[in-house]
Amino acid sequence: MIFFGDKKEVRQMDFKTMTLMEEYVKVRGLGDRLALMKDIIDWQAFRPMIGSVFHDDDKVGGRPHTDELVIARILTVQAMYNLSD
Repeated sequence: MIFFGDKKEVRQMDFKTMTLMEEYVKVRGLGDRLALMKDIIDWQAFRPMIGSVFHDDDKVGGRPHTDELVIARILTVQAMYNLSD
């Protein structure tokens, strides 16, 4: 039996689907670190610090900068998982 949201559909599962579903259950049991980070960290505290780096006012012009919270989250994930640019 395969579950799609709140619907149940009965059909024969192939080996690939069965393996993927088993792996998904294992990963889901480990917990979601990103959701945990979102709940624990006060991301708004980073906004003034990162915003002070940008100098994009109406006088200078140019493309608007990326949201400060997005930058803070990206840098945190990069540091957690040892990722490069």
